[in-house]
Amino acid sequence: MTAELPDSGSPDTSCKTLNPEAGALVLLEAPAKFCPDTHGSGIFGEWGMDERGLPEYRYTMDQTTDRRARYFNSEGDGRTDHWHMIGNQRVIAMAHNGGYVELYHSDRGAKLMNWYDPENGNFAGGFAFIEDGGEIAGTRYDDARGALIERRFQMNSFETVARKNGLTILRRTYAPAGDHPALVTEVTLTNETSAEKNIRYFEYWDSNQYQLSFGLAGGDFAEPLREERRSFMGKFDVDSMFDEATGALAVVQKARDGATTAEPGDPNDHDWYPPSSFSAFFEFTPDAHFSDQDAFFGAGGIEKPDAVASGSDASSLYSGPGAGQKAALILRKNFAVPPNGRVTFHTIFGSFDGAAGESVESVLGALRADADAFSWDAQGKRQTAPGVFFASSEPAWLTREVAWHASSLNALVSYDGAFRTRTINQGSAYLFIQGLNGAVRDIALATLPMIYLDPQVARDAIAYMLRMTYPDGRIGYATVGYKKLTGAVIHENPSDLDLFLLWALAEYLTATRDYGFLDDVQPYYPDITTNATVREHARKALEHFRDKVGTGPHGLARVLDGDWNDGIILRSPDPEVTREKGESVFNSAMACFVLPTAAEAFLGRDDETSGMAAELAAEHCEALKGAWAVDRFLRGWTDPDTPIGGTDAIYLEPQPFALLSGTATAEQRTALARTIKTALEEPSAIGQYQMYPPSEIGASIQEKGSDTNGGVWHALNGLLTWAYATVDSELGWSSFQRNSMARHAEAYPEIWYGIWSGPDAFNAAYHARPGETFLHLATPMVDFPVMNSNQHAAPLLALIKSLGMTPTRDGLTIAPLWKTRPFVLRTPLVGVAYTKNDAAVYYRPPVDSGEILIRMMPPKPGAGWTVRVNGTPVQTALDASGLLPIPANCPAKTGCTVEIR
Repeated sequence: MTAELPDSGSPDTSCKTLNPEAGALVLLEAPAKFCPDTHGSGIFGEWGMDERGLPEYRYTMDQTTDRRARYFNSEGDGRTDHWHMIGNQRVIAMAHNGGYVELYHSDRGAKLMNWYDPENGNFAGGFAFIEDGGEIAGTRYDDARGALIERRFQMNSFETVARKNGLTILRRTYAPAGDHPALVTEVTLTNETSAEKNIRYFEYWDSNQYQLSFGLAGGDFAEPLREERRSFMGKFDVDSMFDEATGALAVVQKARDGATTAEPGDPNDHDWYPPSSFSAFFEFTPDAHFSDQDAFFGAGGIEKPDAVASGSDASSLYSGPGAGQKAALILRKNFAVPPNGRVTFHTIFGSFDGAAGESVESVLGALRADADAFSWDAQGKRQTAPGVFFASSEPAWLTREVAWHASSLNALVSYDGAFRTRTINQGSAYLFIQGLNGAVRDIALATLPMIYLDPQVARDAIAYMLRMTYPDGRIGYATVGYKKLTGAVIHENPSDLDLFLLWALAEYLTATRDYGFLDDVQPYYPDITTNATVREHARKALEHFRDKVGTGPHGLARVLDGDWNDGIILRSPDPEVTREKGESVFNSAMACFVLPTAAEAFLGRDDETSGMAAELAAEHCEALKGAWAVDRFLRGWTDPDTPIGGTDAIYLEPQPFALLSGTATAEQRTALARTIKTALEEPSAIGQYQMYPPSEIGASIQEKGSDTNGGVWHALNGLLTWAYATVDSELGWSSFQRNSMARHAEAYPEIWYGIWSGPDAFNAAYHARPGETFLHLATPMVDFPVMNSNQHAAPLLALIKSLGMTPTRDGLTIAPLWKTRPFVLRTPLVGVAYTKNDAAVYYRPPVDSGEILIRMMPPKPGAGWTVRVNGTPVQTALDASGLLPIPANCPAKTGCTVEIR
């Protein structure tokens, strides 16, 4: 059965994201423009535009009454909580349809600073109570009490609007750009009446730390793990304090004497020196403050807190045991809002890491010195200038979705104080349920598009991966707790991580020209005692792949505990034999693609490493040829005689790299693309299946059509979209749209995840829960089915590569694989625009590049092109590959611009 592609929506003739008559240079320099387009909205709300002209999702469903809000999870099907992410590369926040916000912090291990745990009287915060003439209103959705609550998920912000008795309360919560461990909320109180309103405003944030320690998290294991995490904070004492000088209310946790013998820098399953939380107003000091949660709520509870209803001016501070986490951060301010007037102010909720020398004064001082940190408009402008913008002659929703992906990927960046650098979190259930940040393959996949979005973050993420490497070259699978590495029991010896690290590093070096990074010193885990340069790390990774991973009887890389597919051992009738003798076609196909890229990146800068990479590449490319079977590459071998999955099943995993590496013949490429389309794509309502038919072996753990037993995986399909385009332009362009969030929302409009974010993988159309995500007790993805980096990074990588951006040892090649014209793609590092008649590119490296060659595909066949670099004509002619080699000097930051007419 062939799944029909939903209609992409009629072109909007009244609004165009680009001017189709404009020249390429104009497209490259024009301001980002988004058009209203509701395609792909699902049933929970509607895509629209915010006041800044940026995309937003207007969440309109009443989840308290509409049964369609409920979704399946490991503990039942009654959950109605849906959420959106924001972040600023230091912290991450989750904005919920209930009107509250949770703050994630990783300065000292993964934790939520204000976990939502209503059964135990903790409500996260990010909302307000308002007393107006004796009546009480709240901005939480559940506290509406006759007010109209609107919720808007925006690019790096969350907006709620509450209206009651002629008063409108607009809250915009965002993570201010910069190294600020805090959230800012812009509050506007508007009086719609002709009489002055004297109101008492209470800003509410909880202090309920929830350390994401590792453990089984699904089904019957879920509540015991939550209780273990709750009880850990009972080992602390809590003090609250109000600082008159800054106007900040803070809550500090300190481990009881004898509770731990760990020093602040010691690796540990938990953080015994957690950061403190605080809240403050930006423009003024509060009239009253409250940190005793029980006293604040009193008998009235959250519906009608005693401190709000009583009108008392008495402040309160909590000090006592950490059990139950009964401290909160509540600030009151009295306002006189003039008739038909408004009052605007800002609130701050954040943290300070005392173990790292931070204080409430230092964090607040840095915030208050950064004027843009308090401008919602400024935050929006930073999303698009010089952010990521794509537009073509196709529907406007593609422009919206690409920008949304870039904003979401940026929101998954956080600072890890244990490893002293930023990283790009894989997120979803892995991090926010299991407590794992990994695996390195996922950090590397997210790093690849981030090289173009924010080269410095990409550099930091590579450093993070290097610091996860042991002195023997083995790379840790994931981080957990404070400064600990783990293989999560069954992933102690994965076989693919070296290749993913080398790919990210090689792409970064050639794309940014930052070859000085090779001489940076990066410590091995657990750091301090053993250090090495980046070039030495790279050589160690190659040696580890050659000597420790090694090859099997067919010359293919061994599979060990698993390659990209953590569950590949489950496809074996004898896992121990497979760990010892099994082989991975995926690994060898990836090596055949990645290692020549690494060899080129190191050539002339570390010829020994370059030669080693080239030699290994040749060996794996040769072995890969022997894995061809009629119309596909095999997945690998469970033992010397048995192919993984037999010869009938097709696994998508090795196919994209086999296509990208150029190993397959022209006939094989055509046959392989046809097989993938017929077997893995056409039966699916959304993206391509990871394999088909699903395996009977291991199906009790991974259901058929779910997870890596036939699910739909963004990480794979992004690579396939790019690889497809090298075979057939239309196949690639169609695959890009097929794997979009809009496509999922049209196919499965009653599934909330997949509309504005999503999980690692979706279930196949033939699964009992099609379009949803997977569940097993180790990883209950259904319990946290959004905020996965691959959902956002994979489409960006597919787009960047399909539009022809290929960095080389001596420059940059621009040769679009898609035929769609006109188009423009702008990133902070590289921008490219093509029309039918001309083309333009800018390149803005973070370091001086010296003279490089920018090789460009002409916009159409012919001769007599006029080529300009920064407006100055240069002479060039087509080379043997049909490209125009253009010499250019591109200084740091300002870069260079090339135009072909």
